[in-house]
Amino acid sequence: MVDLNQQPGLNKLKTPVNAKQRSLAGGSMLIVGLYILAIVAGLVPAALTGSHADLWLISCAGGVFTIGGIGMLLRERMPGWLSGLLGSVIWTLFAMTFVMIPVGTVLDKAGQQAASGDILARLYQDGVSSFGLVIPAVVALLLLAVVVAIWWRWLAGLPMRGRIAFVVVVLLSLYVTVFIFPAEPRWSDVQDDHARLARYVRLAEQDKQSIQKHGRELFWSPPPWHNVEAWIKAVRSRLAATRVAPVNTEVLMIPVSARAPIIDGRMDSEEWQGALRIALRPENLHSTVLMLSDGKHLYVGADVPEDVATTSGGAALQFWFHLDLSPWFANENILVENKARPFSRRSLYVPQELGKPESHTETNIYTKIQAATTLQKHRQYELQLELDEAGIKPGVPFPARVQIEAAHERDANGQFKAKVKLGVIGDKDSPIWLRVAMQSNPSE
Repeated sequence: MVDLNQQPGLNKLKTPVNAKQRSLAGGSMLIVGLYILAIVAGLVPAALTGSHADLWLISCAGGVFTIGGIGMLLRERMPGWLSGLLGSVIWTLFAMTFVMIPVGTVLDKAGQQAASGDILARLYQDGVSSFGLVIPAVVALLLLAVVVAIWWRWLAGLPMRGRIAFVVVVLLSLYVTVFIFPAEPRWSDVQDDHARLARYVRLAEQDKQSIQKHGRELFWSPPPWHNVEAWIKAVRSRLAATRVAPVNTEVLMIPVSARAPIIDGRMDSEEWQGALRIALRPENLHSTVLMLSDGKHLYVGADVPEDVATTSGGAALQFWFHLDLSPWFANENILVENKARPFSRRSLYVPQELGKPESHTETNIYTKIQAATTLQKHRQYELQLELDEAGIKPGVPFPARVQIEAAHERDANGQFKAKVKLGVIGDKDSPIWLRVAMQSNPSE
């Protein structure tokens, strides 16, 4: 028999309140917790107006109140092991609210700077060197240690069969969460991937509009069982894999080489040896785009001899692909500016019951891209895309277009006047068609 007094859970908390007071407090906590979780689920969007807390933090708070309320209501009727389990879960959720503040902030910034290849430096710069994050980080580490100790003590109070059962339940939960829930929904009424994409786009638009603050979408990493972004990428990749170029259309072959360029913004001739070269229009500006692959990535380089401006405001390389993949999928686009991380975007169309489809844009859709630009004698760009993440399958053609801009033209007051294009190839109606070769040249 498990000694309840040896459990680090709710029964350990001796309070002088009677059962009626405890039930009242537990019921109040449960109501508050359920209300908070309803807010997180988007059922009460008005409640988030003016909120500056991430949804994961709010959900943890809701979990603490909900589980705490259940524990207080059922305290006298719960076995000791269950009381200890609820107490351990409450401590875990409470600790997560502190852990997510420094870790979430630092890793979000570091993840956005991953393209620079110096994640440790970014972690130091954004975390360790920031006193405002050091203290929450230390508190988070201490709370993690406390949580580990609480779980360890709870497990130690269980018989061996209880520990084994707990481990089995945890492993099964992880399996279901990681491998079962992320699968795309099984809809029997969806005829093909175009119809499936249309439904995903509707879900994405609903997610974007359901929870907002001051017109800005709240940060929310979707739970594995509702990852619309992953679903859209999956159906996009399947549609792209079946694409064929129009009849009598030239398809430019992107060579595969064992030598991958270093993404530092400096286009070394040896690194780009054997790459596909495309002269942009107008040809008198001599802007050139190079494309190469190593079988896992697509590399795009741009040499812009006419861009010698020391100011970079507006100078950019833009690369569109997957053009008009579906009636609901316009394109995906990478924008490389004088920043450490390129900007990625997807343009979609939301089906409407009446009238024309409405446009829908998803931003920062890529996490595995790298890019850099330099200005030595003139400006150069380098971009790396992972083929799997971009949905580009070797041997399968895809339409694209490229545009290079210099610093924006401004008036005497420094206000934007016009864009300055230094090279274009392809457009929405007449894109260029590309294909990544299937294998590298054995002689390379």
